[in-house]
Amino acid sequence: MKQWNGLLKKEWLSMNGQFIATIVASVLFIVLFPFGSNFFNFGLDAMQVSLIMSLIWMVASMFIPTIILLISLGREMHRPDIWLHSKAPIYKMFGSKAVFGVLVGAVNLVIPLVAIIIGSRFSNYPFELTFKVAVQVSGYLFIPFFSLRC
Repeated sequence: MKQWNGLLKKEWLSMNGQFIATIVASVLFIVLFPFGSNFFNFGLDAMQVSLIMSLIWMVASMFIPTIILLISLGREMHRPDIWLHSKAPIYKMFGSKAVFGVLVGAVNLVIPLVAIIIGSRFSNYPFELTFKVAVQVSGYLFIPFFSLRC
């Protein structure tokens, strides 16, 4: 367990910039872009655009774990001594990178899910989305995709 904690901490220290960048991009894409589109008068309400952008970001965030994993592996391919001289088995080293990528992807799925729940409360749509239904739908749609990606 100490090896996992150490490997995950090492992964966090080397990849926390990408994690923060995806969170900032998520907030910009879901919150600021729809309200900024009101200046161009597309004829859509900001909440409608925010709901659409949230769904688009949820689909795009399915690819984030793979991208994070490839970036992390690419950084360490220039340093084979990390892989060859470590006492941790290769499956733990690769697994920590995969787990970190999945955690980043899961956080990037939660942000649009919260935005959809909040947006459904304040929009003019006739449906009312409860938290239980939103979690069920997102689970049915995205857990199989996550299991195929990782």
